[in-house]
Amino acid sequence: MLPGHLSLASLRPLWAAMLPHHTHRMHEAQMRQGLARAELTQAQQELLRMRGRRVVITQERACAASGQPVANRVFVVHPSNSVVLFGARREGELEHRCPLTGRDYRKLPLHPSEPLPSD
Repeated sequence: MLPGHLSLASLRPLWAAMLPHHTHRMHEAQMRQGLARAELTQAQQELLRMRGRRVVITQERACAASGQPVANRVFVVHPSNSVVLFGARREGELEHRCPLTGRDYRKLPLHPSEPLPSD
């Protein structure tokens, strides 16, 4: 409710200045929301792609770092599908570096368009 001494015509300059600013902020928020949705969708697709990976462990499968048989022991699988026994990995190094190729996944991660290696 407006006070009696104010007319709608006197508020027109105020509305003319406020409306474009409000509209700009609203559009900016909508764009941020759309970008956040797109990032979430990309992350979900990458997660599905990575969950679709498989590694076959046979009795003959050997650790890429030590050469010992993997058998029923705890192991780590790198994005390159190389298998390393958990105890054979060097602390802090083999978590992010492929023992076969030497690729550092912190510096050069597997790109979504790059096919996952098959076993």
